[in-house]
Amino acid sequence: MMKLLKAGATLSLLGGLLLPQACVHVKHEKKPIAKANLFISRGAKETTLQWESQVGVLYTIMQKAKNSRSGTWTPIPDAQNIRGTGSTMIYVDHPRRGLEKSYRLNLVPMKKIKK
Repeated sequence: MMKLLKAGATLSLLGGLLLPQACVHVKHEKKPIAKANLFISRGAKETTLQWESQVGVLYTIMQKAKNSRSGTWTPIPDAQNIRGTGSTMIYVDHPRRGLEKSYRLNLVPMKKIKK
C-alpha cells in the first residue's frame, strides 16, 4: 500500500524502505477575510490602485520590483493598515522613472491587530 505525502515532504531510503523526513503543514483560512479585487491603471508618471473596501478590514499595499532578484514583497510605507470604509479606496503611487512594479493587497481583520 502506497501513502501519499503532503507537499514539502522529503524521503530517505533506509533498508529499502522510504521514510518521511519532514512534513510542512500549511494553515489555510476556512473563510476568506474579505473580497478584494485590486484594479491598477498606469500612467506616464503615476500608478493608480483601486479596490472596494470592507469595514472591519485593514489593507496594506505590497510592492515588488518586477526585475527584483529577491522577489520580496514589501509594504509601501504610507499605504499600511488602511482602514476599510465600505467604499472605494484609491491610492496613487509615483514610482521612479523606468521602475516597473507589481502590486498586491494584504488584508487583516481589525480584531487581530494589537494596539
